[in-house]
Amino acid sequence: MVETFQYTKIAKGYDNIAGLTNLEELSAGGRYFCIVNDLGAWSDGTGVLRGDGVTQDQGFASTSWAAGYLSLEQWLYLYRTILRGNRSGPVTIQTRRYDPDRWVICNAILDIGQPPTLTRPLREYHPFIYRFTRIPKQSIVEQKMYGSIYLKDGTTAQEDITTTPVLLTGWSADGESSGVTAAYASSTLTVAYGGVWRFAFHITGTKTAAQIFKFNIRVDTVEGVYQCQMAADALTQASTSMEGLLDLDAGDVLSIYVETDDVDAGTDLTPLDMQFVVESVALSS
Repeated sequence: MVETFQYTKIAKGYDNIAGLTNLEELSAGGRYFCIVNDLGAWSDGTGVLRGDGVTQDQGFASTSWAAGYLSLEQWLYLYRTILRGNRSGPVTIQTRRYDPDRWVICNAILDIGQPPTLTRPLREYHPFIYRFTRIPKQSIVEQKMYGSIYLKDGTTAQEDITTTPVLLTGWSADGESSGVTAAYASSTLTVAYGGVWRFAFHITGTKTAAQIFKFNIRVDTVEGVYQCQMAADALTQASTSMEGLLDLDAGDVLSIYVETDDVDAGTDLTPLDMQFVVESVALSS
């Protein structure tokens, strides 16, 4: 598979999220499409000056991708395959607006221009601009941000857990992430953007006494409103899970804390499998 450097994607037709393909993975005439610059090109519409002196964007959004070149064969691929025999037509794209780390998916009209009007020294257009217009505001979908840490087939006990909540440890690896810093070694997930996020936590484990274990989600070590419990006889296996919505600020650190109802000696917990996942719902900053 070709190496890709960014996540600019395109698909023919409207609402074709399933068909989105990284532009750098497309090829025509034996050459892959080159990387594009999509930052700083987004416009939210036509600026209209209101009576109070504030400029308000109206109409459709638009953007463009600047490529270093486009071969004749690649232009023909866009014309035939993406636009179905037209110089302009409906597409679905994944692109950036303002933030280099945040992507949106939206419908647009792609215009690839008339060949006689394009700059073509030899068999390539230098440079080439993909022009996207008529982007409906209601079609813009923020790409999900996500991150996770997990444990599989664990054998290490977390010892002497009492009524005093402590950080749940024992995670073994980071999962997939985008817009989230996953750090299994510190048992945390750190979100890069503010907004509403959904978290999910699951654990299967064994313990050394017939105590109730309580697990709580924490934001910057502050106890949250979500909690789940695991009760089982000594040395038996049990599972529990929880999920919910959190209103977070950029840089907030998420973790799971654990406690028991054992006031005295403390109880050991051996996590066998654990998953801790966070996914964006509606980002704000």
